[in-house]
Amino acid sequence: MTGLGIAAFTILLLLSLSLQSTTAADKRPNILFIIVDDQSPFDLKVYNPDSTLETPNIDRIAAQGMVFDSAHHMGAWVGAVCTSSRHMIMSGRTVWHIPDRGGRTNNPNVSDPKLVPPDLVQNTMAADFNRAGYDTTRTCKKGNSYDGANQQSTVLHDETKRGE
Repeated sequence: MTGLGIAAFTILLLLSLSLQSTTAADKRPNILFIIVDDQSPFDLKVYNPDSTLETPNIDRIAAQGMVFDSAHHMGAWVGAVCTSSRHMIMSGRTVWHIPDRGGRTNNPNVSDPKLVPPDLVQNTMAADFNRAGYDTTRTCKKGNSYDGANQQSTVLHDETKRGE
């Protein structure tokens, strides 16, 4: 094969690879990951057909997709609620392997970079989805937010609008 033939082959190979990656990106699944803490799963009809709550959109989405029906985590310093629960779910790490927040020192491992990596926020579920080309949204109660997690989302709703 001549130099021109090798160049033409290389260009065709690169074009075919770029077309394949474009096609693969177009076929990515839509992913909706909803985290709600302090709510029993049995409040939703998807887990309890006898529930009195009306959640037709969640019911429809669950029927058309996939739901977790046996996902558990260890809880936090005071149970499986609030910020620490969300941090564990989004980072895939236990409470012993996530950073402490704002002057509170509960985690004796926080100074060990092997156990609590300093780049943890760059390796959350949102950061991974962003790198894969997905848009990510984070919404939370005002004042119950975390700047590191907020920076990993392409859309942020950090406010309280109860009763509106």
